[in-house]
Amino acid sequence: MVVSPDNNTAQAHIETRDHAPMNALAPAVTRGGSGNNFGTLRIAFALLVIIGHAPELIDGNRERDFLVRMTGNAFSGDLAVDGFFLISGYLITKSAGSSRSLTGYIGKRIARIYPGFIAAFIVSLLLFGTLSGGSISDVPVVKSAVKLFSLGLPVLPGSFAGLPHPDLNGSMWTISYEFRCYLLAIGIAFISTKARRPYFLAVITGFSVLYFYRDALPDIPHGSAIFGGSAATIRLTFIFLVGSAYYIWRDVIFLTRRGAVVALTACTAFLFVPPLAEPAFAIFGGYLIFWYALARPANPLSRWIDRTDPTYGVYLYAWPIQNLIIQTIPNVMPLTLIALTLPIAFCFALLSWHCVERSFLRPKSRPFPELLSNPDRYSTAPMHRPRL
Repeated sequence: MVVSPDNNTAQAHIETRDHAPMNALAPAVTRGGSGNNFGTLRIAFALLVIIGHAPELIDGNRERDFLVRMTGNAFSGDLAVDGFFLISGYLITKSAGSSRSLTGYIGKRIARIYPGFIAAFIVSLLLFGTLSGGSISDVPVVKSAVKLFSLGLPVLPGSFAGLPHPDLNGSMWTISYEFRCYLLAIGIAFISTKARRPYFLAVITGFSVLYFYRDALPDIPHGSAIFGGSAATIRLTFIFLVGSAYYIWRDVIFLTRRGAVVALTACTAFLFVPPLAEPAFAIFGGYLIFWYALARPANPLSRWIDRTDPTYGVYLYAWPIQNLIIQTIPNVMPLTLIALTLPIAFCFALLSWHCVERSFLRPKSRPFPELLSNPDRYSTAPMHRPRL
């Protein structure tokens, strides 16, 4: 855990305007406490997932997504997931390198993921499962217990029957991938020093090559429950590693307005090129994410989220809420679905934060002054099922 610098010290390091000396990410990470905008970005990605899911959950057609219509290929839900994993790669790599011990690091990761997940898993079965047509007597107890502790999806026969996506809580599928990336970060921490950066470069280069062949690779026989699907593993690990790279090379990456304009232009252009849209978003979109998070003054929303973080809960509960609304109002329009989902999801998210998550994330002693903020507050919990 880490100490945030005082405001005067932080402000002395965060001049990133084009008329001031150009600053690398290394000085920027001295911004502690609520001195960043990661909270705003995570809420934005959570909302983007809800927006992207709306038309697809209604009729199974993602072609109606606004970004697919604009670009012909890039789906807003996928990019939101990528945004979550980019942020996670940066923050979790920092956490792994700053932790006093391996057990301490793993304990923090478990405390961030499992309590909220377990609560949402049970609520999905007992509340949304029964409201959507399932019977609690049909819950496969042993199978559910295995899925719960392996971060799998809750299953209740009969729930959301007849809907295009009848999964009880399809958003949860990425949690296991995220946790595996948390474990990967342990290895990344050992090769994140300047002397060992070539090893990390070899790893991320290998995954960048695999990314373009991921759909041709078979899943590991009998290993999907442990390792996940090959295509999704390669895709999400690559995105996570790009976020890690932004942290590892923080001393040579400069955050400027001019750089942000160039990154925005390149990112927008590549969104229209199917094979390169996602890698370009990871690289250029990643620059935009970290520029906004670290080189801009923290806004009121980010400061509020630093104290009350609903983003994980919004992710955990939005899917079953949307599906339940669709089941209740069969001809609901996407905009109406979004408008109805948001307040309900935020209510569940606030309950999750105040009743479950917060008690496991109480701040402790913080010996590392360079950390940009408490990384344990930032689980990235993506929400959209990719096309595999």
